[in-house]
Amino acid sequence: MSSDPGEFSEHRIPRGEGSLYARDYAGAGPAFVLMHGFPDNLHIWDDLVPHLVTSGRRVVTFDFLE
Repeated sequence: MSSDPGEFSEHRIPRGEGSLYARDYAGAGPAFVLMHGFPDNLHIWDDLVPHLVTSGRRVVTFDFLE
C-alpha cells in the first residue's frame, strides 16, 4: 500500500544528548502509539497508518533517540 496516510504534526522531543522524533496524526478516541524495535524506524508502520487514520483514529509513531 505505502500511500500517503494524511497530514501529521512533527515533534522533536529533547532527551539527554539526543531527541525523539514523533509524528502525530489527528483523530478521535485513544491514540494508537506505534513503536518499533532496533534496527527499524517509524517507516515500518507506513502500510498500517493509512488504515488507522482512515478509520478516524489518532495515531502516534516515533523514532527512538537520534
